[in-house]
Formats: sequence, structure tokens, C-alpha cells
Amino acid sequence: MKNQKELTVTIRSLEEKLVAPATRHSIVQLDKLLTDDFIEFGRSGKIFDKQTVVERIGKEETARMTLADFKIVILAPDALLATYCATKIEDDGQKAILYEAPSAERPEINGGCFSIRVH
Repeated sequence: MKNQKELTVTIRSLEEKLVAPATRHSIVQLDKLLTDDFIEFGRSGKIFDKQTVVERIGKEETARMTLADFKIVILAPDALLATYCATKIEDDGQKAILYEAPSAERPEINGGCFSIRVH
């Protein structure tokens, strides 16, 4: 397993891909990024599976987002918790904080790459 600094870079990269407009509107990219047993706990408290998330994200309006205060905590050899604050940047440059998100990751066997399992 990578050290915590390397893991932070890797996991942040995955989360940034997830919020990138090009990824959010590509079923192929989302399919690669999310595990088949992916689940998301929404701000509303609702729970979504991969299929629902892929369908929902594809219908969203494109927006640029940034991540701040990104941290990870290693929970077990095959699990970690990532936390961050996501900010949406409007076309006029205005910023709106969307959420402070916890995201649990676990290494998946996808050519040695990480995939997002819980968000």
C-alpha cells in the first residue's frame, strides 16, 4: 500500500475526476471510476446505487467545482475516509459551497488502480 501522502494525491485525483464536467457527462468515464457496487449517501439522506448516480449525473448542468481542505484517514489496510469541501464555480465567477463530503475508498483490482466505492 502507498504511504499516506501518496494515497492523498491518488484519492484527491479520483475525487477531482468525479467532479470534472468531462467525467460527469461520460458514462464510460463514470463506469471506470465507480465500482459496480458503488453507493452514495446524498445530502438529502437518500442512498443511491451506481446506475442511479450515472443516470442522474448525466442530466446535471455542467459546472466547474473545486475541492478544498482535502484530507484522508486510513481506516484499514483496504479502506480509507476522504473528507473535503466542494465549491461550485458559476460562469460569472461566483462561488457557492456545495457540501463538505466524506468519501470512503477502497482499493479495487482494476489494473492496480483505485476506484470509488462509497461516496
